Amino acid sequence: HADRLAADAVIVSDTGMWSEDTPTVCTGMRGLAECEIRLYGPDQDIHSGSFGGAVPNPATAAARLVAALHDEQGRVAIPGFYDGVVELTDQERELFARLPFDEERWLRTAKSHGAGGEAGYSTLER
Repeated sequence: HADRLAADAVIVSDTGMWSEDTPTVCTGMRGLAECEIRLYGPDQDIHSGSFGGAVPNPATAAARLVAALHDEQGRVAIPGFYDGVVELTDQERELFARLPFDEERWLRTAKSHGAGGEAGYSTLER
């Protein structure tokens, strides 16, 4: 009976195909994280010449929080973020490399001038 089930297996995915001539099955997606951060500062606009550097600026605090999300190599710096993440195998890297991917075309579609992300990984691997 198990052989019959395997032969009759159906895969349903609402993700896209790589191309018309490249069979595609999506085996993972990026997740979503959400949080709310409240930053407080003075109850009125204040002159930076008189108060700058002495009174905390919520915009500076927000910029520091955002800058701390990744290190200089593009690696996520949030403790525990990579817990349970499995490293790519050499075979997976080779399979990504074989896909017909034109990064310049992809960037044009994104209306971007360059790709970024964690060092040591290609755009597709990221």
